[in-house]
Amino acid sequence: MNAVFETIKQILDDARANAYRAVNFSMVQAYWNIGRVIVEEEHKVDYLPGTLFFPPY
Repeated sequence: MNAVFETIKQILDDARANAYRAVNFSMVQAYWNIGRVIVEEEHKVDYLPGTLFFPPY
């Protein structure tokens, strides 16, 4: 009977690890997309005539 419980425990541990990886991947995608949106918006900024512009790089 212990072998059955160990097998079940392993299945649950594997599922938990897979869920963590999936969430981490989704969070990386979300942060990447947030950064992309920010950079795109920075490139759209209109500066008033006569305003000094110093690029961030």
